[in-house]
Amino acid sequence: MAKAETLEWLEYSKRDFDSASFLTAMRPLPCEVICYLCQQSAEKALKALLVENEVQVQKTHDLLVIQKLLKPIFDTSQINAQCALLTNYATITRYPYPSIQIEESEADTALEYAKIIRNFVDECLKKQ
Repeated sequence: MAKAETLEWLEYSKRDFDSASFLTAMRPLPCEVICYLCQQSAEKALKALLVENEVQVQKTHDLLVIQKLLKPIFDTSQINAQCALLTNYATITRYPYPSIQIEESEADTALEYAKIIRNFVDECLKKQ
């Protein structure tokens, strides 16, 4: 059974993912918000794994940094691409950057990648 704090991180991850999924029904599609929420969902899921394994949670939105902290415990190589892509949405989606346009296909990919990371975390927790 996971620790209470781990479960809390996972619940926040689920809320972010569910919110991103819900927003896919909106038109025009709020791609930036969806991508941001997917990054947040993945971040919180990975931080749940840190908490469960008693690794200090760092104040960072960089999923590659979090992934590196998990490498001594888990083979995280299968989520490299997902962490790299989603990390980009931690900040660029929060402020208006006219030169950056996020397309609907990117929002779809962000949802898929967040789901992959959340599933990875679930599998790691099941093995413990």
